Amino acid sequence: ARNIAFLAELIKLSNTTVRLHSIRHILLVPDYDTSLATDRYNSAEYYNMTTTSVTADFPMQEFTSWHHIRRPNIIQFLQLQRDINACASSVRSSAGGGNNGCLGQVMPTADYLALTGQAYITPRHPGTFTPPEGQRLTAVQYSTLHEEHKSQVEQARRARELENALKRMIIKAVPERYLSYLRHHATGSFDAQSVRQIMTHLKRTVATLTDDELREEYDKIASMNFDPDGMEVSEVIADIKLLAKLAEVIGNPYSDAQLMRLALKVFTNCGHFTQGLRSWKARPAEERTLDNLHQHFVQEHITLHELHPQGIGALVGPQANVLKECTDSMIKQQQQYFEAKTQELEAKSQQLTELMIALRQEQA
Repeated sequence: ARNIAFLAELIKLSNTTVRLHSIRHILLVPDYDTSLATDRYNSAEYYNMTTTSVTADFPMQEFTSWHHIRRPNIIQFLQLQRDINACASSVRSSAGGGNNGCLGQVMPTADYLALTGQAYITPRHPGTFTPPEGQRLTAVQYSTLHEEHKSQVEQARRARELENALKRMIIKAVPERYLSYLRHHATGSFDAQSVRQIMTHLKRTVATLTDDELREEYDKIASMNFDPDGMEVSEVIADIKLLAKLAEVIGNPYSDAQLMRLALKVFTNCGHFTQGLRSWKARPAEERTLDNLHQHFVQEHITLHELHPQGIGALVGPQANVLKECTDSMIKQQQQYFEAKTQELEAKSQQLTELMIALRQEQA
């Protein structure tokens, strides 16, 4: 009895639940008859685990709607793709290396392999728990096998719930005309289509962009008003990298040199990166890459914040006030000058008119 109590306390501390008769089998019998607990382990109550919905950790509960867009293109498609990837990544999973959640469930197989170096196998329900035939297991061995089975069941459940949740969100965000082709001819549902298949269909039918639309996106970035107090350098680079991806998709790619010139235009127009621009141009040509430019101006931005904790924009505030005062004074002086000249010209014009009248009278 003392040994049983001691072992029970050890099991309690290790968070392992084994019934008392199982402890007796461990202590008194060399192996364990698996028929004692198989029925219990396959019961509905045992698998009725209290789990949080997979959507609880989603970074969003709805995708950006396409219903107000006259003709969605690759920009909207890539945004939807990013949002789906973010939601899938937030759902815990040990598949595909275990570091990216369920991302591999929605990302194309080749893309996930290129990103992580590991294949992703979507979890499937393992079926009813059946212990190995012809083996007599100890309670610990049996419990270990069953915990593995239980984990497989849970991961399959989460994968299924993720698939259904994402499909509901896609169907709500994307107009019916872009999805109707995928509906089952008999049931009218999308049950036969995975999220990956839906996105493949949208990529073929929606993910397009004209040269004019690409130029519009370029001009939006070029005319960006970068606020150093309210924006980050990474936001600019992210927009530029998205532009590069768009251009690549339509077969009209930008070179790194073009993308860097665009970024430098934004930072030049900002007016706060004079020193950063100078030091960037002084770097060796082989170091002037888009990634290095990103890190360079991130560091310059940090330095500006350290030098002006009250706000980077505040450093030009006094100068702006002085400039405004000078400008107002110059405008006032110019107005006075033009008024005086106007009066002078009017007086001379009056004199000329009177002289012409006098000459006509003499000739008459």
